[in-house]
Amino acid sequence: LFFSGVFSSAYYPYLGQAGYLGPLVAVEFKAPKKSVAILVKCAISNVQNANKDELNFEIMVD
Repeated sequence: LFFSGVFSSAYYPYLGQAGYLGPLVAVEFKAPKKSVAILVKCAISNVQNANKDELNFEIMVD
């Protein structure tokens, strides 16, 4: 299952303020299958930074 949704900037407006921290995102895997690798990709994507910053990792339940 691939989720390609985005979060609206209305929930975390960046207005150039000092000390701004971006949103924290959490993921819950309700019933991951044992011995199956799950690739997780988190990316920042907008006009100026399309695919510039991303984090990839895998999880596996033994």
